[in-house]
Amino acid sequence: MLNENYSIRQTKETLAKRNPVITVVILFLAMEIPGFFLAMIFRSFFANEENFDLLEILNNPDDKILLFLLFMTLFVVILGFIFGKFFQKRNLESFGLKNPKRKINYLKGLGLGFAALAIAVLLLKILGAIDLTNNLANVSPFIFILFIIGWMIQGFEEEFMIRSILMNYFASLNTVLIGIIANSLIFAILHLGNDGFSFLPFINIFFMGLIFSLLFYISDDIMLAAAAHSMWNFTQGNIFGVSVSGNFPIKNSIFKASFIGNDILTGGAFGIEGGFAVTFVEIIALIILYKLAKEKSKEYEKI
Repeated sequence: MLNENYSIRQTKETLAKRNPVITVVILFLAMEIPGFFLAMIFRSFFANEENFDLLEILNNPDDKILLFLLFMTLFVVILGFIFGKFFQKRNLESFGLKNPKRKINYLKGLGLGFAALAIAVLLLKILGAIDLTNNLANVSPFIFILFIIGWMIQGFEEEFMIRSILMNYFASLNTVLIGIIANSLIFAILHLGNDGFSFLPFINIFFMGLIFSLLFYISDDIMLAAAAHSMWNFTQGNIFGVSVSGNFPIKNSIFKASFIGNDILTGGAFGIEGGFAVTFVEIIALIILYKLAKEKSKEYEKI
């Protein structure tokens, strides 16, 4: 059993009574509405062009379109904040946004996100399951910097929506563990439409949701989880050049990765997140984080 931390207690104290199903549906729509308007914008610009296929463009975007998609998640954050503040009647503390150590926690999150992904890549390299080639000649410094900012926004968006809003909401209604498990399941389900998605990627994304949830619970600071999430994606796409959750290969990456051998180990079309190398890293991380969470829970009990 894990005791409630400060942000969960603040959620319980300030939360207006809302139906859980309605809450999840509204959040899902908030995450999809910007994409709908994006589709409308694309159609208005390219509707008269021959062979225009919006779905093909969104599934196989070039770097500039991908950057636009990443920056569009800022609108999701705004919609989510409006939802939490005015529909749920919550305060900033309940979202884990007021931790005085948020700057140092953000730096810690960046380190954790990079280290976890780098270990998985190193494991594949030792096993001879990945080949990395230098791609610096194809990197635009300006585009590369924009990707850093874009991933920062996108990582924060998913953590704010799934962890700050949903995890603490479910935890305040039930128990902390239910909140952690429920939001992580939803997090995995949101990836169902991604290319190459199957049972193992589902498990790995669920495990990753648990990891981000535990980081949020232990630190009581959404910035730690957001930074880890952003760096995890950035390291995949812009450092090692692998597909991020089956979505897109990025041209502006320091390396280009080619997988060798069984897709079960490497992740295949879904990317490294869909393989056993990441599963191994996640299991180790979960064991460590759960022990830390139980120790932190004792501190929360005294507050």
